[in-house]
Amino acid sequence: MAAAAGLPKTRRLVRFFCSIAGLAGNLRKMSAADSPASVWVRHCEQDTRDGVEGSVSGTIPRWLNGNLIRNGPGGKKVGEHHYNHLFDGLSLLHLVNITDGKAKYISRYLESETYKLNHRANRIVVSEFGTAGVPDPCLSLFDKFSTYFKPALTQKRTDNCLVNVMQVKDELVAMTELSTVRVVDPNTLETKPELVRYTDYVSVQRVTAHPHLEGNVAYNLAFSTGPSGPPKFAIISLADGKIQNSKIVASVPCRWKFTPPYLHSFGITDNFYIIAETPMAIDARLLALPAFFGMSSFNALRYFNGEKTKFRIMSRETGEEIKVNAYAPGFFNFHYLNCYEKDDMLVIDVCAADDNLIEYLKMENIKKPADDMSRKMCNVEPRRYIIPVGNLDSSPVNVDLLKDFPDAKIGENRATAVKEANGELMVTGVRLGEVFMELPRINYRYNKKQYTYAYGASVSDYKLKMFDFDGIVKLNVTNGETTFWQDQDYFSSEPVFVETPGGVEEDDGVLLSILISKNKPKELALIVLNAQDMKEMARVDFIASGAVTSTFHGQFIASKGEVHAY
Repeated sequence: MAAAAGLPKTRRLVRFFCSIAGLAGNLRKMSAADSPASVWVRHCEQDTRDGVEGSVSGTIPRWLNGNLIRNGPGGKKVGEHHYNHLFDGLSLLHLVNITDGKAKYISRYLESETYKLNHRANRIVVSEFGTAGVPDPCLSLFDKFSTYFKPALTQKRTDNCLVNVMQVKDELVAMTELSTVRVVDPNTLETKPELVRYTDYVSVQRVTAHPHLEGNVAYNLAFSTGPSGPPKFAIISLADGKIQNSKIVASVPCRWKFTPPYLHSFGITDNFYIIAETPMAIDARLLALPAFFGMSSFNALRYFNGEKTKFRIMSRETGEEIKVNAYAPGFFNFHYLNCYEKDDMLVIDVCAADDNLIEYLKMENIKKPADDMSRKMCNVEPRRYIIPVGNLDSSPVNVDLLKDFPDAKIGENRATAVKEANGELMVTGVRLGEVFMELPRINYRYNKKQYTYAYGASVSDYKLKMFDFDGIVKLNVTNGETTFWQDQDYFSSEPVFVETPGGVEEDDGVLLSILISKNKPKELALIVLNAQDMKEMARVDFIASGAVTSTFHGQFIASKGEVHAY
């Protein structure tokens, strides 16, 4: 103590702060023991970059040739340091190549700058959504101190693109919810050296990972900020899916200046871009706090209970918001099933939760056993909202404007839309089916159109399993009927619809999903389901080099296709 007292005051402060930081790191080590509670917590020690041939049961349709590529958090730790949130893990890409009735599996870590820096330091040094990085141990004491107190906005930005992939033509990119993408070889999954940023080509700060594709043009949702005024939502177009071709085609100010909403995706129709501005928001002032205090983007999230969800609808013709002040009781959604227009009505189908769903995806919550009373759980249901977009000025007040609209009625329940005396439109949603449903997909040829079927990952009992998907559901959005495929021994991933060549019916095609064995960490399977009756057509079993981990989203790239949609 006497020696410490003789140190200059600044140096004593540095030592004090760094000792606390070391304690925080040790706490992270001690509290992050792996648990068998969920496949989501599994860590991949070794990817399968050399590939393995699969054992086929049943028959893969001969017309089904191409690559199913998926993305998700494969690395849950670096050294002894564990990630805190499901959105943080190091990106692991998965590829199943299907050729002439056979299949081969490859997986490979995205070798981002984040991946390299973390593994060089053998700890998490680059901050992610829910995990604040700690300084590189190779830095000097002063550099460590300086790193902690850099504002978060100027620290090393992650390029850990773990959410989705996009291939419109020949270029495959891995995406996350920031302004950086990584280009990947579409056959070997090798990460190419160039670092591609939206900010080099268009004035946006953050871009989501759920684009919509129309022919060879991709559209995506971004945020833009200026020297004054609130931040804005911006829709950008990307000809040929190339970041270098980005341009803003529509924008609208966020309703709250210092707390813009957290958004994961958006809707699109022939005439409109749709954003559900939910009560899940980001306190921009907290983003500037240093990582030293354990702050990450997650810590800046605020879910405002009691606040309404506001629908923002932008004209694709003018790029500006249309004159409709539509609100609903507050909900949060990651994903849209589909949106379409009919009879001056805008139909918006989402997977909705009435709570802070992101909070429940903290790793400490996912690791808790099902019988732990402190474990947070939340239902996610397919839900429809309908907004009249005709001449609202002449519409009557305090009358349900959807009472004669057939698409508002699902079974015995209805969606409603009532114009209030102040001109605001209050809408309530209707449940599309009695089912827990996430990661929704459709026959993408019906995107923006009136449709009948949606497919998604589901669980038999969300109160026990929450996001431990054990099946795939087919939902008829016109009447609420559901058809299930299940295998309780496997974890099911997002089902990807691939249409039969020349298919006439909307559900004429197959569903592809990667199944992960719950009890044998290195075993996985590709499942091929008949989308019409949800019966298993083929299963291809693989044994990977290391533990197989869960994925978020992906895309099927047909081998003979020139342009690829979702």
